[in-house]
Amino acid sequence: MSAKQLGILRVQGEKAATFLQGQVSCDMRQVTSTQAALGCTCDLKGRVLSQFIVWSPEAGMYWLILEASLIAELMQDWQKYLPFYAVTLTPETHWQAGIVRAEFPNNAHYYEVTTQNSQSLMINLGPQPYQVLLSLEVSQHNLVPLEIQETQAWLWFTSEHRGRFLPQMLNLQAWGGLNFKKGCYTGQEVVARAQHRGQVKKRLYLMALAEPAQQMYLDVEAQQVANIEVLGCTQQTTDQKYLALVVAPSKLAQAQTPIYGGGHEASWLPMPYDVEQRIDLPAKIPLTA
Repeated sequence: MSAKQLGILRVQGEKAATFLQGQVSCDMRQVTSTQAALGCTCDLKGRVLSQFIVWSPEAGMYWLILEASLIAELMQDWQKYLPFYAVTLTPETHWQAGIVRAEFPNNAHYYEVTTQNSQSLMINLGPQPYQVLLSLEVSQHNLVPLEIQETQAWLWFTSEHRGRFLPQMLNLQAWGGLNFKKGCYTGQEVVARAQHRGQVKKRLYLMALAEPAQQMYLDVEAQQVANIEVLGCTQQTTDQKYLALVVAPSKLAQAQTPIYGGGHEASWLPMPYDVEQRIDLPAKIPLTA
């Protein structure tokens, strides 16, 4: 599988905000030229079809920054709605997006946009040492692989993940990606019901593996498969172990239940945030010691 990379989908038209408001999980009324937002789209069953950062460079125009493999599929998802809103969808080709290592400034807000110069700007991603860079010359910057953000239990959703998870299973509410007050969007009733009735039994967690594995077991000898899905597995340079980003039952993680991958016991790693927390935007990024 090729390395992940970011792309930009441009949504433009007089009713672009109205169109997006009925399609995405974030509140488009909060998105401006200085404030972006994390959001997702869902199917009728509340399963995530895409995840993105959305920003407005000017009135009537929005950029969705997302893993590049999703652009064509999201355009196809929305094609049937476009005639009703006179909105155009176009992959952005002049500006590019990438991830850079950069600390957020004190008192910054989640997804706050800071202009670097006429050719680049940054979007804060919350309490982690990485930010989204938008630039006309992205190759001139010291970009890091998207997979490195998995160390922060942040997933850049790809086309292979479509239709499999509720947003809360990917911890999107913990990053401010779900607005429960904005009103309807596709899948909203299922997402809200799962949140308010406590029906989300799985979350995104970090595990350490001795070697890559796509199948996890409760008992290797008995071949008892664990109800855990591995979404990413990246080798770490510090100890040569592999960091796995998994969707797993919370009861297994909370109990530190022994799990095996690749014939070796895996380790549950501490999470950099509370997986059940809910961030409501706009919100300031908490300062760390």
